[in-house]
Amino acid sequence: MKRPEVKDEKYIPPGVYCYHIASKNPDATLSILTCPYWEIKNKRPSQENGYCYFIEKGDWQDDGTMLLWDKCKECGKKYITSETGHNWLDDTKRSRKKCYREIKEWLDSIGPLLEGKEEKENARKLLEKVSSC
Repeated sequence: MKRPEVKDEKYIPPGVYCYHIASKNPDATLSILTCPYWEIKNKRPSQENGYCYFIEKGDWQDDGTMLLWDKCKECGKKYITSETGHNWLDDTKRSRKKCYREIKEWLDSIGPLLEGKEEKENARKLLEKVSSC
């Protein structure tokens, strides 16, 4: 996925992770869509190699983050939706349905950033999943 030219919260996925699961594959792997600000720095040691361009910090820095390598959100953005007041840590059926709208909005915002057939297919799968709920 291309990184946005400007920092804007709309590109950050809602929830506690730097991604959303698009689908579970037959081989038990997951197809995901990752935040465009997230990156792994391959020259860094494992579990110290996550980086967020939104907050401009990485796992290896003294004043940096700790769990970006595992795609755990460190920016603090969109844990709680501004419109519905839904807390993503509260995963009840009733509250989940309200948040599907926010996932759709995120997919709309990242649409122009998607690159390649696989990313576009993952976005389609995720949109299909949340639209059917």
